[in-house]
Amino acid sequence: MSNMIRLLATADFREISEDLQEEIYYEYYDFAYGMILYIVKDHAATEDIIQESFIKVIKNKPVFENEGKLRAWLKVVTKNTTINYLRKNKNYRNQLVKCTP
Repeated sequence: MSNMIRLLATADFREISEDLQEEIYYEYYDFAYGMILYIVKDHAATEDIIQESFIKVIKNKPVFENEGKLRAWLKVVTKNTTINYLRKNKNYRNQLVKCTP
């Protein structure tokens, strides 16, 4: 896992410089993009979901003992945000059936 994602989990995001905030966002973007696009199959929707899940991560991050737990938590937040997006948007309701077991 990259140092930027680790920094996202450990630092207060508001106290980080804008340039570093941007780097962290794009690192998260790269982390989440493929997973979300695979489910929704729409670039614009994927970007909306990434922004929404990134805000959730910033606001609700718990303390982690190791990187594995951080990575798993980020995936869960991203997946749940994607599923919630599908539930809210009628255009994607058929996709919801495909992504839930």
